[in-house]
Amino acid sequence: MNDKNISFAFEEKQPFYKNSKFYLFAIFSVIVVVIMIFFVRSTIKESWKEQELLAALKINLEDSFWVKKQGLHNETIIVPAISFSVKNISNRPLAYVSFNAIFFFNDSKEDLGDGFQISFKKPLQPGQTSNPILIKSSFGYKASSLQAFFKNRLNWKSVSARLFARVGNTSYVLLGTYPVKQEVLGVKVTYENPSGGDKNQLQD
Repeated sequence: MNDKNISFAFEEKQPFYKNSKFYLFAIFSVIVVVIMIFFVRSTIKESWKEQELLAALKINLEDSFWVKKQGLHNETIIVPAISFSVKNISNRPLAYVSFNAIFFFNDSKEDLGDGFQISFKKPLQPGQTSNPILIKSSFGYKASSLQAFFKNRLNWKSVSARLFARVGNTSYVLLGTYPVKQEVLGVKVTYENPSGGDKNQLQD
């Protein structure tokens, strides 16, 4: 048969190793595998067990107090809060640690409220101490004025906070329980006893 009479022909197949698409696919596959290995190793390296996290965190209570919160209808609201710093006493960086403080009444152990804080977006290196971390309760006391809290001090129940922490998918671990002082941040109270009575002076 004369080749000039052939109207079409099948594409000539090349060996796979001569096909440029093969090399592109191979390179892409290698890159994907490297990324997966890096991700798995990073995940394993950054994972924590509950006891490891508990041993890594050294908590220093900086202060405790009540803070003013914006209320409706001219109400004065104060909520308990704790301020603490954290020292990383492990040999691994700490990052994205979730802290949860649960505030409760000391007498009844009933919960008053809680607060959350995610810290160390920039990893806390081994041996490093963090800046103070403030966690406030979601609920507290309300009254007509700040003066009312101090006039009715006997009805101002004492409160403490249980502090928990977690990293990633770990369960929360209890770091400690800390009492909250019956002081309002930024308010100075002086007591006088003229004629046997108490006189409260508040200074913001």
